[in-house]
Amino acid sequence: MNRDSMFVPVSINPYGFVFLLGRLSVAAFAFVAAAASACAQTDYAFKPLNFPGASATFAYASNDSGEVVGFYTGGGCPQSSCAFTYSKGTYTSFECVLENATDAFDISNTGEVVGAYSYYGGVAGFIYEGDNSCSSLGDPSANSFTEAFGVNSKGEIVGFYIDFSGNYNGFLYYNGTYRTIDCPGEAETQAFGIGEDGVIVGTYANSTDGPWTGFSYKNGICSPISYPGAASTYAAGIRVARLQAGTRTPAVSITVSS
Repeated sequence: MNRDSMFVPVSINPYGFVFLLGRLSVAAFAFVAAAASACAQTDYAFKPLNFPGASATFAYASNDSGEVVGFYTGGGCPQSSCAFTYSKGTYTSFECVLENATDAFDISNTGEVVGAYSYYGGVAGFIYEGDNSCSSLGDPSANSFTEAFGVNSKGEIVGFYIDFSGNYNGFLYYNGTYRTIDCPGEAETQAFGIGEDGVIVGTYANSTDGPWTGFSYKNGICSPISYPGAASTYAAGIRVARLQAGTRTPAVSITVSS
């Protein structure tokens, strides 16, 4: 698949709103797709999200209140990319000070924002503290590369790091403690999202070349998620969907490659 002309779902909120990345030629933008029902696969209405003046905008996640986070380039950003929040028509930019790039990847229902920033020599995850202040996250087993990708209302944070052997490992961070999340028998594991009930989703493979298989993780067990006919599947986020009948069921957003 040509990554310069694709749309990638990266998050789904409880009301059937799916957040996607769009890239057309060299002009990138972000948008929200509002499904007619949580079960529908088509019939979307799209709302563009463009950070004012930016050359590219990438929306990664939202919470139940409709607050959106992501990052953008250009538009007066003093780094190679700057993080942003969007709420009720207002964009707010932020960057971890003295760093090279700041990307926000998720926001919890309590408003906690996590992501990653690059610095000279590596990449670190972060929790945004406000006023361009970021608390760094770095797995103790990492070789200068940690990215925080998901957070729930409890404050449990998931992501992945590269170890000293060059392999990807997922992690769960909570109350100052890191726990490695690896799918048994797989060389590479990346965790992307965590639900309110602690279910973790991500992707695994036997090598960085793939193919990649999505998974949900609970109580030490990785359950595969493979989209029919896809070469690779990436489980990027998990929310509880509220269906028209009033029932609630986990909804996982996935990305596939052909």
